[in-house]
Amino acid sequence: MFLFDVTDYPGLVLAQILLAALVFYLLIPVSGAFFARHKWRVFRKNLRRALDIPMAVHSVTALNGNMGLHRFLGELEAIEGDDIIWIRGASGTLTADMRNATVYNMIDSGGADQVYSHLYPFPLPMKSLVPMSWDNVFSLTEGTRLFLFGSLEVKNGKYSMKSCREMPLTVIIYNEDPFTLMTRATWCGREGNEFWNTLTPWSVVTGTLLLLISTVWVIQNSDNYALLFLNLFLALLPLILFLPPGVLLLSLYRYFWDRGRRCRAERDLMVLPLGTDALPRDCTASDVAFTRRPGGWKGKEKPVCYPVPQSLVEMSDMKMAGKCIRYPDEPGKLAKFCRRRALYFEALSVLMFCSAVFVNFAVYWWVMIRMV
Repeated sequence: MFLFDVTDYPGLVLAQILLAALVFYLLIPVSGAFFARHKWRVFRKNLRRALDIPMAVHSVTALNGNMGLHRFLGELEAIEGDDIIWIRGASGTLTADMRNATVYNMIDSGGADQVYSHLYPFPLPMKSLVPMSWDNVFSLTEGTRLFLFGSLEVKNGKYSMKSCREMPLTVIIYNEDPFTLMTRATWCGREGNEFWNTLTPWSVVTGTLLLLISTVWVIQNSDNYALLFLNLFLALLPLILFLPPGVLLLSLYRYFWDRGRRCRAERDLMVLPLGTDALPRDCTASDVAFTRRPGGWKGKEKPVCYPVPQSLVEMSDMKMAGKCIRYPDEPGKLAKFCRRRALYFEALSVLMFCSAVFVNFAVYWWVMIRMV
């Protein structure tokens, strides 16, 4: 790893060790975390947008060409070849070209659904959605319920949905009432912990191996125990974090991160069914479908009611026409409150993680000095 005598350049060796730890333990995982957040933010944005685009309804007029973005609810009727599926809906049957489509399975929630009565009267899944390509979907039976949104094309009276540059075809497999589908998908449409993403395992393993190699090299070429102890600590950091007493702080880190994740999910739910042109309305107690308030909200009560969007009503088997959602204040204000709480808990989780590293480093250093 080094091409010079450690004794002559201890500062440079230290800088290389710290740089390797910084890149592989922090910068690459953090970059992956930002990418993961962006990916899920796009998913939730497209999901919310699906409420505003029209439902694909078979028309009696002669239509041909690209009809733009549409959504569709139906049941799987048949699979044709490798990439074409037939879906039967209330207004007819159409096909979907599954090439480049992204599939989300909301049927298997891991048995971890939970009711948060202050947010929603129906269970919300605690397991994150997992995106899959069509090639990785192996078991779809006839009658499976599907929700699709993407580009709609009509050719010679045949309706087909597919991906386009503006929005990839998104398919959600579900088994609950379509009314709850949008809320449930928004709630769990995020990573459990963005910092443990597809890049993190490879980055941590690579960094550990490089630092172990550098530790062996330092042992062979230097008697600088401080440099050796630091190098070995960084090499073993992914394991040392799970040793006491730091593991207790690591548990607090996970707890606060989960709280922050829930606050971000609440933020999205505050404004989920509301479009840019949504207006509050007066409603009686019998008109309220449910009340939605953020956890920990202690502000002044200024009840505001918004109607359940027609796009949700027409998707549902429930009788939601004329119903409204009641908030303790303006949804935009509530969303900002949830965002602040999320940042607070995320800051606490970062503090707990750094404290775990510091505490275990102090214990490690004390043990190593006693051994020498």
